[in-house]
Amino acid sequence: METNKVKVIFISGSSHSGSTLLDKVLGSHPNGVSLGEVYLTYQKFKEKPEQFDNHKCSCGVNGNVCVFWQKIFIIWSSNDVKSYNQAYSLMLDHFITVYGKHAFLIDSSKYLPAIKEIQNLNDIELYIIHLIKDIRSYIVSQIDRAKQKGKYRRFANLKHARSWYNQNKKIQDYLSSKSMNYINLGYEELCMFPKLALNDICEFIGEPQVLELSKLENDKSHLLTGNAMRLDPKKSAIQYDFRWFNRRDWILPYYFWKKVRNYNSKVVYSRNYNQIFERSRKKE
Repeated sequence: METNKVKVIFISGSSHSGSTLLDKVLGSHPNGVSLGEVYLTYQKFKEKPEQFDNHKCSCGVNGNVCVFWQKIFIIWSSNDVKSYNQAYSLMLDHFITVYGKHAFLIDSSKYLPAIKEIQNLNDIELYIIHLIKDIRSYIVSQIDRAKQKGKYRRFANLKHARSWYNQNKKIQDYLSSKSMNYINLGYEELCMFPKLALNDICEFIGEPQVLELSKLENDKSHLLTGNAMRLDPKKSAIQYDFRWFNRRDWILPYYFWKKVRNYNSKVVYSRNYNQIFERSRKKE
């Protein structure tokens, strides 16, 4: 059925959940175009529009000459934009002009405020992927990031565990309470079983399945803000960080908070890909 609505794939989750990776992966789909953290891009542009003169886009040029964002900045500046949903609608009009009505937009803005702003827009068909990283991996990466910045504190693992749980539970509860069109996807499931995960995503969003979707070389992405990996040419395939396998930092909060441990098992590994793998192997 033909529709004038733009299909928007919104990646939700906590901070450092792997959303940039999934954004770029989906951008390698023939119909997909990655725009990164649109909400953050808009907030930063509203505060300091001049900063994008020298801000590198993942397409390889600065934002002020990017084939997509250059025009968006002009539109936002010249239309006296007063709200994010107004800015989003204007962006969608330009998106259709550049990429056509059969392209889908990938927005990895992650957080609830961004969802709430756009969920009632009449010109979008919204699909939400709640991406959740295993809490053990999350804790270890957050600790290492803090150490690199010289900000590590004792018992930081407890703080990170609480933050992970609160962020993801809040998103999950909201999506459920509003009966929104969403699926859960574990970051570990994406990295360890990419074909299964990406097939499920394509089925969910109603797009053709593509065999080489896990390759990032040909992604059509215009990520201006967010994780630095958006600019890293070496990130050309899905890879998993196994650091936490040989660490103990996560043990205390993981076993101390039963509800957090149970929630992790429920939402990160909800798709049972390991069982699917075992069943398919027995058939061979």
